[in-house]
Amino acid sequence: MIRREMKEENSRMEGKLSRAAKKLTSSPIQELSHLAQRCNAINLAEGFPDFPAPLHIKNAAVSAINSDFNQYRHVQGICDLVAKTVKETHGLDIDPLTEVAICCGQTEAFAAAIFATIDPGDQVILFDPSYETYQGCVTMAGGVPIHVPLDPPHWTLDPNKLLRSLTERTKAIILNSPHNPTGKVFTKDELETIAGVCCSRDCLAITDEVYEHITYDNQQHISLASFPGMQERTIITSSLSKTFSVTGWRVGWAIAPAFLASAIRNIHVTATDSAPAPFQEAALTALRSPPEYFESLRRDYQSKRDYIIKLLAEVGFKIQFIPQGSFFLFAELPENCPLSDVEFVKKLILEAGVVAVPGQGFFHTNLSSNEVSNENCSYQKRYIRFAFCKSEATLTLVSERLEEEEAGRPLLGHDVDSSILIAHQNEDTILPSPPDHTDKSLPSLSVPRQRLVSLDVFRGLTVALMILVDNVGRAFPSLNHSPWFGVTLADFVMPFFLFVVGVSIGLVFKKVSSKPNATKKVITRTIKLFLLGLLLQGGYFHGRGHLTYGVDLSKIRWFGVLQRISIGYFLASISEIWLVDNNILVDSPAAFVRKYSIQWMFSILLCSMYLCLLYGLYVPDWRFKHSNLLWSGRVSMIQNVHCEVRGSLEPPCNAVGFIDRLVLGEQHMYQRPVYRRTKECSVNSPDYGPLPPDSPVWCLAPFDPEGILSSLMAAITCFMGLQFGHILVLFQGHKQRVLLWSVFSFSLLLIGYLLEILGIPLSKALYTLSYMCITAGASGMVLTVIYYIVDIEYLRKPTVLLQWMGMNALIVYALAACDIFPAVIQGFYWGSPENNLELTFPFLDSYKVLFGVEQLNCYGPATGPLSK
Repeated sequence: MIRREMKEENSRMEGKLSRAAKKLTSSPIQELSHLAQRCNAINLAEGFPDFPAPLHIKNAAVSAINSDFNQYRHVQGICDLVAKTVKETHGLDIDPLTEVAICCGQTEAFAAAIFATIDPGDQVILFDPSYETYQGCVTMAGGVPIHVPLDPPHWTLDPNKLLRSLTERTKAIILNSPHNPTGKVFTKDELETIAGVCCSRDCLAITDEVYEHITYDNQQHISLASFPGMQERTIITSSLSKTFSVTGWRVGWAIAPAFLASAIRNIHVTATDSAPAPFQEAALTALRSPPEYFESLRRDYQSKRDYIIKLLAEVGFKIQFIPQGSFFLFAELPENCPLSDVEFVKKLILEAGVVAVPGQGFFHTNLSSNEVSNENCSYQKRYIRFAFCKSEATLTLVSERLEEEEAGRPLLGHDVDSSILIAHQNEDTILPSPPDHTDKSLPSLSVPRQRLVSLDVFRGLTVALMILVDNVGRAFPSLNHSPWFGVTLADFVMPFFLFVVGVSIGLVFKKVSSKPNATKKVITRTIKLFLLGLLLQGGYFHGRGHLTYGVDLSKIRWFGVLQRISIGYFLASISEIWLVDNNILVDSPAAFVRKYSIQWMFSILLCSMYLCLLYGLYVPDWRFKHSNLLWSGRVSMIQNVHCEVRGSLEPPCNAVGFIDRLVLGEQHMYQRPVYRRTKECSVNSPDYGPLPPDSPVWCLAPFDPEGILSSLMAAITCFMGLQFGHILVLFQGHKQRVLLWSVFSFSLLLIGYLLEILGIPLSKALYTLSYMCITAGASGMVLTVIYYIVDIEYLRKPTVLLQWMGMNALIVYALAACDIFPAVIQGFYWGSPENNLELTFPFLDSYKVLFGVEQLNCYGPATGPLSK
């Protein structure tokens, strides 16, 4: 009963509020900040730094307090330094005694400027979206806010919209540049348009230039007052808050013609009397900061900007406009996200513990004309503002919390290039993240992410080439592996695989929250891939013409293609997890080198180990058993091969084969050596054939080097692909990526050919340094071309099949390249082998004879590109 009476009394007393007070509501940004405190959420809503202010400024404030500057005070020195700075930066002559008014922060300076100039009924132009304070001040003064929408996604000013918004009652234009919330820096042309309108319509201009020292990418802030005819009609407001990370000190100022500055000063004195005295004293120290301080400020905030862009792009936001100034990012939800900005922010708080500001609070519906009002404004509920004026620890914690929402990414597929969301609107291939939340009634927080389709196509092309040369290589030896030295089409297949694995690693491990957990995943995947290689290439399957299966462990092939790929994957992944300095944000070529310098040193170490062993290891004489009477007329159970050399790259006496014989044993190596197609061993070279007269004895050796040693160099191909992945992650522009990839690829090709000229031959069997450079460079060029066609020009229909093959690369490899699928179909017969399905269809026999498909690459004799 008592509560009801009190409620009725409060309701009656609310009628005592002024009309101005009734029009004002609580700040949604501050409400979200309070919510962040209650929920222990990370506050990316409110634009205040959470890192320490500069020490010399804090010391100046402490000194002022200890010196008893604690009473009402006007520090004229602030006016003097502000006038000096404006003269130096904008060329404006300001009288510090009459044309500068010190206030309690920029907010009070702005409010005092409005109250000093706006009467009830006056119209004031604001650019939409706009900071909430502007409309509130205009409304309290009795003015009428008129919002001129800036055009997304780059928030450009349409002069026609501005002109249509003007009336005889227009008294002032409010300009905030650099702009909150978008980060836009108004261009010189746009400022000239605004200045022209002010002069021709005799309007005032009130500017908020509080972010004047926080600009990026060589953008320069230009004050509207610096344009002809504008100084006498412009009120500039600014403060210490943003530039010196002291938002709570409340020291700001207004610069205006003397009659306006005097009115602003009078309003300030009436309302608050003076700004905090000790902080005014400290402001003298701040305003005397050297130019190096402001340069450092820009660099630090630009690094934070780049970090938050990559972070949010990984979640799935569309970042079509890169902030040019301020410390806010206005990120757009993608079209396929069903949530509005408010709904998404609510989910963000509840599920990730991160607070941001829904964009619709910065937009306004009472636009300046019916024409504008009827425009499609649905975008106003698609933006969210994030403040990145936070410490590295805070941004890292945000990254970790958002990362928990991301789904895992398999090694040989589903590569996601989140950064391609930046400045790219037409992507429609989306990889959804499965929901994993307790609240099933609400949509998932994780925004669907885009695939990098060019990687799928590249991987599919590699599988297609493998199948092609497997089946056509017998009929066309020029497509088959080179006998020992040289490069053919088949010799590019395995490097392509290694290269694309490296690119995938660069995407998968671009952000690692737990290095031990990531390492465990890498070890598990490596073991799985190694065991799969044993199953597919160890001799377990006997071919499409056989119903038998199983392998003699005394003859199992330990080191096939997938095993070598697994080693490259392991070394590249471990280096990406442990050897990359993730604290370095790449904003220059030098920073790129510093970030990956230890990883490059590790690559050089592996390459050096390979070269030292290849050219420095002593290879003794060796012997082998031979009983192949069908293949050769010579009968000899034991054959001796004379070596006793170092640095030989010829088939019999190279260090690669020596290490394989020593570690693996002769029975566990590939039994159809490629060197049997050399001129020394075949009259039909480069194809298999009878031995020529006086052929060397090593031609009878029934095994080929598997490549324990050369796997070190093969891993370097993964490292080369890894650098392409780094470029994908760190550079958002298509032109930048294509340029850097092209330069990198051409450099590798050039180095490879130079090495060959200098005496290092091309050899897949040995995986020589020149071969690695040539094939890695070719891989890079092919990927660049595919990226341009598929992800830039968006020509995808011709590559749909390759894309599908790439998305299912491991399955296609196992079924097609290892002949499991044909063996399943053709390996069943009724009664006798003559009834085998393979022989049921005559065209299959012709196909087999023409293309030599009986030469299987996953078991027994083989000629395919992955037979090694």
